[in-house]
Amino acid sequence: MDTPVESKKAPAFGEEQVALLERLCRAVAVSGDEGEVRRIVLEEIRTHRPDAEIKVDALGNVLVICRGQGENLPRVMVAAHMDEVGFMISDDENEGIYRFEIVGGIDERHLVGKPVLVGREHIPGVIGAKPIHLTKADERRSNVSLDSLRIDIGPSSGKKVEIGE
Repeated sequence: MDTPVESKKAPAFGEEQVALLERLCRAVAVSGDEGEVRRIVLEEIRTHRPDAEIKVDALGNVLVICRGQGENLPRVMVAAHMDEVGFMISDDENEGIYRFEIVGGIDERHLVGKPVLVGREHIPGVIGAKPIHLTKADERRSNVSLDSLRIDIGPSSGKKVEIGE
């Protein structure tokens, strides 16, 4: 006969969890450059489970084993992504204007006017399109193409950004 499962309350979700969620949401982790999120994850694991076996593989994946105490414990695996879609600077057009490439699945039709954070310093910028008075008639009738979009961070921040960020 099975023994009834004890009724347990859900874990508390308070200010500490909200602060962690905010840190994770604000971290920049475009595919291939997940270092900010990885640091947060490792810090949290080391804080809450100092006995955990932690490995970071050659691709930057975090592998953790937390051993339970007791007999016949269930095995649980938690898998999650650390990366997010984003952009990579591909060309400097001077005066704080940059061409960029999409990293991940983003529909470029929705990018015009979106705020972005650029580079390691999280410089604020905005995605803009070619002004209407500089577009040809056939360009005005079609969807916005990635080639016509630029990230503008302003001329004063221009030299803080490198190609490839």
